[in-house]
Amino acid sequence: MSVTSHEIKAEGILDELYELDQAGDTELDRRITEYGIDHGLHADDDRDTIIHGIAEEEIDLWMERADCV
Repeated sequence: MSVTSHEIKAEGILDELYELDQAGDTELDRRITEYGIDHGLHADDDRDTIIHGIAEEEIDLWMERADCV
């Protein structure tokens, strides 16, 4: 079975998100706080929105680096 370029790109995105997930708690808290400040969100009240936004940013950055856009 051959692997398509879309599968390779998807795997790369998952790797990046896994690395973010595996970052230390302080690193993740820093990213959450920073994103919240930048977007006018509260780290506790809007945590789900912030995490979703961080994930989207990571995906966008990965796609730019992989020339997917």
